[in-house]
Amino acid sequence: MAYGRLEVYWPDGRLETHLLKTDTVSVGRAEGNTIALETEAISRYHFSIIKDGDTLTLTDLDSQNGTYADGVRLVSNEAHLLHDVEEIQIGSLRIIFRRVDESPTLPMTVQDDETQRITRDKTDIRLELDKTRLNVWPAASGSSELSVLNTGNETQRLSIRVSGMPSEWLRLTRSEIELDSGETVYVLLNIKPPRRPNTVPSTYEVTIEVAPIDQPELIVHALLEVNVRAYSGFGMAMMEQADPGDPVSVFLHNQGSSSLNMSLKAIDKNHMLDFKLPDSVLMLQAGQRLRVDVDITSRKPPLIGAPEEHHFIIQAKSHDKSGFVAAASGKVRIAPRFPAWAAMTATAISLSALIIALLMLVGMFKTPEPIIHSVDVNIDQLAQGDDLILRINAENVETFDILVNQVVAVSEIDGESQEVTLDTDDLSGALNIAVIGRNRSETTEATTTAFVYIPMRVETFSAQPDALVRYVVGTLTIEWDIPGASFVRLSGLSDFTTNLLQSSTEYAASDTLPGISGIPEEALEIALYAEDAVGNALQETLLIPLIDPQCTAIEDIILYEGPNERFQQVGAIPQDTTVIVIAQDAEADWLRVLLQGDVRGWGEQDSFACADTFNVSDLRTEVNLPDLPTETVLPTRTDTPIPTLTPTAQPSLTNTSIPTPTLVPPTLPPPQESPPPTQESGGG
Repeated sequence: MAYGRLEVYWPDGRLETHLLKTDTVSVGRAEGNTIALETEAISRYHFSIIKDGDTLTLTDLDSQNGTYADGVRLVSNEAHLLHDVEEIQIGSLRIIFRRVDESPTLPMTVQDDETQRITRDKTDIRLELDKTRLNVWPAASGSSELSVLNTGNETQRLSIRVSGMPSEWLRLTRSEIELDSGETVYVLLNIKPPRRPNTVPSTYEVTIEVAPIDQPELIVHALLEVNVRAYSGFGMAMMEQADPGDPVSVFLHNQGSSSLNMSLKAIDKNHMLDFKLPDSVLMLQAGQRLRVDVDITSRKPPLIGAPEEHHFIIQAKSHDKSGFVAAASGKVRIAPRFPAWAAMTATAISLSALIIALLMLVGMFKTPEPIIHSVDVNIDQLAQGDDLILRINAENVETFDILVNQVVAVSEIDGESQEVTLDTDDLSGALNIAVIGRNRSETTEATTTAFVYIPMRVETFSAQPDALVRYVVGTLTIEWDIPGASFVRLSGLSDFTTNLLQSSTEYAASDTLPGISGIPEEALEIALYAEDAVGNALQETLLIPLIDPQCTAIEDIILYEGPNERFQQVGAIPQDTTVIVIAQDAEADWLRVLLQGDVRGWGEQDSFACADTFNVSDLRTEVNLPDLPTETVLPTRTDTPIPTLTPTAQPSLTNTSIPTPTLVPPTLPPPQESPPPTQESGGG
């Protein structure tokens, strides 16, 4: 008896299933394994599974490329507790382990609090989802098992589709299945979001659609709520000081998928240094890199001689629940207050002063060296068109030149300036800003960075046609142009179309989706969601109204319970009366009419003239019809009058069905009583 199975997904799309029956199972490419997989991507003996009672363990057999369980590499020759629905990765193969029964047809399990059972009228499909909510972390995986039961009397071929999150995150063990009458088949849905900063923590409504291949309109839905959790990651580095007096640059990198608040603290063992650190908490968006320049001075700098070297540590502390601390060490050189020649004797000082005086007299005195202590910006990330302000701390500078990405933006700025405003109307993306300071004899340079993003706007968001007809096959083309967007998502189409349009699929900022076909029953509200490169969001809604399909009786029409005169009569429509039609039969000979009180009846199509807002051939086909009566329905009395009805108004764009006249089925008049028999007179 099998206690589990391994489902092996090959890179070419093949799926293999291997039942586990022995207490020890080995997997590898060598023929001596319990399960031999023919691929050079794995080792000859790669891993083993050992069953000890109800406990299962997975062990990597010192393979060359390792064995991964739910994204974590196993330690070679060390047993790992194997759980139900666990993902195993070896080489290019993806393997799902599942505790299962080996029987091809399995009994339905008892429904628990988390199991979702779904049925739909007029179908022979019943679904059960063993989990309706999943918490999934990026790079890990979560699974839910769907059981599909055929309650009908005939074999069915079904298609299975999944939507609601990016398709590359979703894997189905099977997208098509065939079930005999009374058979249950289990399909595993595995969800594994990637570990990337743009894997936004969010709750996704995943829809599983199961429908007969030959009748795709008979869809049964199962809903799964997937909560993709945030993950954290942080990197920190420090750039060595270029020259004594220069600031020290600290680089922070949020490697996680959610925003991170950090504060900086500096420590030097001898308490000899003063640090100029940011006063406020630093907020880093997901994936953001931030540079912080730290000015460091000594409380007791050397008077004369060589620069002194001091070691220090910068600590970065998070303000989330973990409260982790990262640190980077560095060193700083402190220049002396006076150069070495200041230690010369008074005579040498006097001589130097005399020489300086003589040089001044002949105009050869050299100006002091220009120094730029720091350059920073008012904001690291800003929208195109906003002012970018440079703050400059410098001395001995006569003029500044500003270069943006090696192109001169501003030149000949007064050296006394402490702020310079840059126009960003023509700038975008990452900016490398260089500030060059000059005086008569020398130049110096300092750099900083910024990021300019293009603000999003809705240039175009439209659909053609601008209205659809209820109950009629329609085709939409959706077009949008959102300048500045990094990606665009669409939602609101799942109830209209059976196409696999996922509400979490990321489209380009400008795109067109043609040929979206479906049969609408309610007005469509299509939602557009967009984000730019720095996480700003934009939402827009497009409403597509519905027109009711209307037809007018060209003669007096008798309505029947089904599309045949043998069915029971349910009413009558006088000539020139306009009504709403909701379906046609498979032979397209009859139309189904919606009556007041949600009563429906069938009339012959040739007796109607339909509006030019739709093609009658595109009206949805009713496949679930009542059984045709075996006995002929009694004819109606010809002397029963058909009620006179006032025609309805012409079709209009509306989401509410027009009022339909109340129709009373014709009735037979009561039979007349026979006259009493005549009594004959007797003879006298």
